[in-house]
Amino acid sequence: MTMFRTMTPSTLGLLLLGASLAGCDPDAAEKAQECADVCSQVEECGATPPAPGGLFGDTSGTGNAAADCAANCIQPDSNKYGYADCQVECLLAVECGQMNDCWDATSDVFDQYCGGNTTPVAPDESSAGNVGNGTTTGSAAADEAVDNPAVEGSVEGSGFVVNYGDNPPEVAGLFDVNGSIDTSSNARSPGATIATALCFHNQAAGADGWTTDYCEQAVPGIVSAPIIGSGNDFTMFFTYPGQATILFSGSTDGSGTIENVEALVVYLYSTDVWEHSFTTWQSNGDCDAGSCTQ
Repeated sequence: MTMFRTMTPSTLGLLLLGASLAGCDPDAAEKAQECADVCSQVEECGATPPAPGGLFGDTSGTGNAAADCAANCIQPDSNKYGYADCQVECLLAVECGQMNDCWDATSDVFDQYCGGNTTPVAPDESSAGNVGNGTTTGSAAADEAVDNPAVEGSVEGSGFVVNYGDNPPEVAGLFDVNGSIDTSSNARSPGATIATALCFHNQAAGADGWTTDYCEQAVPGIVSAPIIGSGNDFTMFFTYPGQATILFSGSTDGSGTIENVEALVVYLYSTDVWEHSFTTWQSNGDCDAGSCTQ
């Protein structure tokens, strides 16, 4: 079959396995065939699909576009990994140079195939007065993070509370973070546990808002995050380009104790893919730049 002309044996094997497992299920067999079509085009066009498993999988990918595509496309919950019906339609319809836009919720191409009405993330009257530096949220970098249909829809759908302002409290030290997902959409199921350690240091004000340096145990990522808020309340944004934005909102009592932390993980290669949780942050001493290499 010509659709398999340029596909690697390992990729073809994944797709044929999906078709075999489908057995007499015509819908599953049709899905496997559709993924064969999609992944063949992804490979031929040199597109860069999301890595297998999404944010919590092998974010480095396999190095083979068709294999990465197949691993996610044949999943029963493939919309979680960037293969919602509208995205599959997009991938099969657009020119090669536009394929990556099918996984970019900020692109005009994505909006054409998968767009929907979302509410911009912006303060209401009660909190708008906390922002006085010419930004919407309290930070130019935070503005950029929330000006994304994936984030807009996830904040709206989950009811996540953003603490706006250009004068956030200090968040510093090493924290053991634990909790579990309470609600989600096309992502990990409620009850899935969260357990990690976060180090914050070097919180500083810049012309476009406050930032803090951070590291997360055993997870690569950027080392600076925007932080907004006022009084004792803050919201910070961890950004993994092309993968996810993680928002944390909480409060500090001024003595280093962090309370009432709400978390929202937003997957960026689609829309309506998010998971919400409440986490406890247990202080575990001080930390600095050297802690991020351990």
